[in-house]
Amino acid sequence: MWLGLGVVGVAVAAVMLLHGNGESAKSASGVTTVNVGSGNDGQPFGYLDKDGKPAGMDIALIQAIDKKLPQYKFKLVLSDFPTLITNLKSGKTDMALYQIEKNAEREQDFKFGQVGYTVWDTLLAT
Repeated sequence: MWLGLGVVGVAVAAVMLLHGNGESAKSASGVTTVNVGSGNDGQPFGYLDKDGKPAGMDIALIQAIDKKLPQYKFKLVLSDFPTLITNLKSGKTDMALYQIEKNAEREQDFKFGQVGYTVWDTLLAT
């Protein structure tokens, strides 16, 4: 688990550095706020729990990274998937966590990390 968290931490840091749109806000205290987009309806990755609070693997991950990096404040911006992409393109969010798969169109607009943090098998049946 810790190895996985470390790999994801490096990936998140790389995405933040590579994204470089200048939208992150540095406060007078020296803490940089990073707006992180994630989903609100994709269990188990990002969703709202029964109390309407953010929950899921992606949410827990960014909260754990937030605790480890006091020089940053990661602010969650939850939305559905199409809005997540729009927010990222417009600069409303600085980065996104929500099982976003690479494709040629997205690679033109965004920088992806080199290390994925979810691996799954796809099974097709007829």
